[in-house]
Amino acid sequence: MNGEQSSINGKEYDLWSQWLEEASPGEYIPFFSNLTGRIEAIRWHEGVIQLDSEIYFVSDQYSTKEGIKVGLTKRQVEQILGEPNRQTETAWGYLTGDFVTFWLYFEEDKVKYMKRLVLTSYF
Repeated sequence: MNGEQSSINGKEYDLWSQWLEEASPGEYIPFFSNLTGRIEAIRWHEGVIQLDSEIYFVSDQYSTKEGIKVGLTKRQVEQILGEPNRQTETAWGYLTGDFVTFWLYFEEDKVKYMKRLVLTSYF
């Protein structure tokens, strides 16, 4: 997958992060991040959740350009994206560039939520 294919509703990670910062009302829950070693926040608004360097999409109102979204079956996903680069019983991961940063999590053979991961360096 390239960046455009893995964008959700036409936005990459940075634009979703910005959208969550500007959105209101919503949920803002502080927590200690082992990744950064400081207090961070979980942001939640309209079916989008941000935690550290991950953004989760838990509603079918969000999709990739190819139509990957919550509610699709494993078979439908595989027909669109092909075999995953990483796979467990409940999670499929796809390369975006050199790293697996697009994840789909399944429950009862259907996408339960999607995750976009951004690789960052805090040190």
